[in-house]
Amino acid sequence: MGYPYASGEVLTAADLNDTFGLVHIDTFSGTGVSAANFDDVFTSDFDAFRVVVRLRALPSNLYLRYRVGGADSTATQYNYVLHGLSSTGAALNINGSSTAEHLLQITNIGSTVTRQGCVFDVLYPNSANVTTHMGLGQSYNSGGNYWSYNLGGANVLSTAWDGFSILPGSGTINHTTSIYGYNNG
Repeated sequence: MGYPYASGEVLTAADLNDTFGLVHIDTFSGTGVSAANFDDVFTSDFDAFRVVVRLRALPSNLYLRYRVGGADSTATQYNYVLHGLSSTGAALNINGSSTAEHLLQITNIGSTVTRQGCVFDVLYPNSANVTTHMGLGQSYNSGGNYWSYNLGGANVLSTAWDGFSILPGSGTINHTTSIYGYNNG
């Protein structure tokens, strides 16, 4: 049975999996890791991907690097921006370029807080062209304040990436990261 569906047809889960929604690729967890590497997750089955990062004990800013063949790319141009507000009304405006990584998550000063993370989409990482990402992040700060922000970036190297890494600027992280593909249906 194919999309579009006709009135009166009986749909199965398999029918819907072929046409709509997010498809769960994998979920990874790590405790006390200096980098979390996700290889072979950007398959040709999808053009766009959703990444959900849940963090605990974030000691410093969190960064994103793209990978190919099991290795991080640090000889490329990462451009990024974070824009948002704190719960006290302070503005957050960070933008920059780096040959090493994208900034994803700002430091959580209260490193034992368990409710922090980011969600972002990666567009066309598996084609040899510019790869972009955009999403949302939230970090808790000391005194119960928090930051909520939009995040985005572009990697301008024309490379077909097959994975990515998340890593703190220093120290280690505890994370659970889920990766989904947007069904091309």
